[in-house]
Amino acid sequence: MAPTEALLHQLVTEAGLPAVESFEVLRGHGFDHEILRATLTDSRQVILRHRPQKPRALPVGLARFLAAHNVPAPALLAGNSFATLYEYAPGEMLSALVAEGRAGDDDWRSVGTTFRRLHDIRFPKGLAGLLTEDKLVLESVDPVNAMHELLVEAEPKLKVKLPVVVPHLPRLHAVIDENAPALRETATALLHLDVNPANIIVGPTRTTLIDWGEPGVADPAREIAALEEHIYLINGSEIPAAFYETYGPRSLPNTAIHRLTGAIGWYSEDDFEDWATEEDLDPALKAQGRPLAGRSEGLPHRDRPPPEGVLNLSVESGDLVVVDQPVVTDPAQDHAEPHHPGSASRRRLPATDSAARCPTRRKARPRRYRRISSDDRWSTHRRTGPGPWSRGATRPAPPYGPPSRP
Repeated sequence: MAPTEALLHQLVTEAGLPAVESFEVLRGHGFDHEILRATLTDSRQVILRHRPQKPRALPVGLARFLAAHNVPAPALLAGNSFATLYEYAPGEMLSALVAEGRAGDDDWRSVGTTFRRLHDIRFPKGLAGLLTEDKLVLESVDPVNAMHELLVEAEPKLKVKLPVVVPHLPRLHAVIDENAPALRETATALLHLDVNPANIIVGPTRTTLIDWGEPGVADPAREIAALEEHIYLINGSEIPAAFYETYGPRSLPNTAIHRLTGAIGWYSEDDFEDWATEEDLDPALKAQGRPLAGRSEGLPHRDRPPPEGVLNLSVESGDLVVVDQPVVTDPAQDHAEPHHPGSASRRRLPATDSAARCPTRRKARPRRYRRISSDDRWSTHRRTGPGPWSRGATRPAPPYGPPSRP
């Protein structure tokens, strides 16, 4: 018997579950660990995640906290430093539903309900922090200062990568100050902090959030802004009204400002370099983010000064829009077609979950964004970094705390 298979049987026994009837190895691009999906003799399914080379503490405290607060997350059944056993989450990834145009209003209402339940776990305003395997550490954070610091730290990289934005940073600083009361008076909440739609499983009875590798506490508008941008990056669409029917009204101006600052934070990190240069990335998705690359037909070459008036800050919609100007260029110099007077296009800067410089912000990790079909359930958007990609949602009494209810 292979070591991973033996570990599966061992943890299933330790969890007090029926014996394993069958199992399959789940493979996906970017997996840095072994994933097994097992069917038990009573037809329930569980997921084993094995990390033989990457030990980490068993997240017992995190599992208990999520279960005690009825968070729609998979239950931890058993584990050790090298492997964890979770229940399997039935359903489809939101990323697949959106990419294939199959996400209906009922699906979005289910997603909205899940995020409402998560963000209803509130904390006093001004507190933010991280929820680790065994503790929750909160610090006093000024979200306004955090956003200003993010922009200041991003400016040197923007001068090289996207100089057209730099002259407009003072206006964004002013927008943050103008809306400081709203940003500071908002109560913080529990956030998943990795809301790539591949981590959102839309099931027949509820939506489950998987991959709880980096939860924390911050402004919930930050997470909604990140989710909005993730959806946009799949196919250019927006979160429909059905989501907000169950989640509640979109928080303005906070969501819009987080989307703006998150976009700049994402672009100034190394994540975008992977997006712009990755050869095997889906061409359609690469094209979705290509406007960020500073192409000469839309953005000025780094050796030329940026034209004025090319950035529109829309706090109402949360868009960071770059509008092409009728600038005549030399095709031989830029290896691109010249602009034609009057031509213009609207372009967004994608946001990231790391929307502000605060204790909940982690070091950026390279990510892949690509279409994921319904048959490619366990393919991942992430190339590096820890995180259980496969956790489940059926409910055999877990030993680490009460299961969450559907």
